[in-house]
Amino acid sequence: MYTYTSVRSPQWADAAHTVIDCFVKFEQLKVEVPFTANPNDVESHGREIFARCAAGDFGQVAPYAPKPAPAEIVNEGGVSNLLHGWPEIYDFIRQANAEVARGTPRGIILVWSAMIEAVLGRILESFLVDHAKSRELIWDDAQSSLGTFSGRSKVCFALGLITQRELMMCDKIRAVRNLAAHEWNVDLTNKAFRTKAIPALKALYDADPAQQWVWNENDLEFLVLQVYASSCSFLLFRLAQRLVDIAEERRPQRNDP
Repeated sequence: MYTYTSVRSPQWADAAHTVIDCFVKFEQLKVEVPFTANPNDVESHGREIFARCAAGDFGQVAPYAPKPAPAEIVNEGGVSNLLHGWPEIYDFIRQANAEVARGTPRGIILVWSAMIEAVLGRILESFLVDHAKSRELIWDDAQSSLGTFSGRSKVCFALGLITQRELMMCDKIRAVRNLAAHEWNVDLTNKAFRTKAIPALKALYDADPAQQWVWNENDLEFLVLQVYASSCSFLLFRLAQRLVDIAEERRPQRNDP
């Protein structure tokens, strides 16, 4: 459960007065964040914030005001840029959410890393010569440098398809993935996992989540969800956008004279 230190600006989020929008400062977060309080929240702090808002503890709840629908970012074909070239995103999100619901650190780590590895492969497939040999190296040859997470990320960097920061994130995500795959006890009581995973997770934290979350190396749920999974999510969306960016950059097949 998150510990909140302040709540302000409560406002009914729907005409039926079933949920309340507000701004909350949590101890675990460095910044105040928008929050929707729900009396049926699975987390007790969500239920408590709703009850206290409704009781007027944080001032009168402002009336509901319908918000305009956000504009979509679409490409010329009318398809969201983030979905272009990533048709499995909905299936992936369902799998990721299922693992989060199960609450198993190993499952969460493995499902996120597998999708990053797959998207790196798709980036290479979209960039290299459109030929069966290219696809074989990426998807069918486990001994190929393009058939592994490490090889794909390094080749993508060497070809200028990902940045040095993205390569670093791939390396740290892969390091945690390898530990989760080979250690039977994915837990902070496991000295081997803790010793090797914490430095990789701290590097991921410093790259992005540090702007929002307070570091806590003794909370496995925080490390897996707020650091690892959120870093993977950030990277995945950037890689999905990269698929759009390289749409016209495929290497042509060189013909014999």
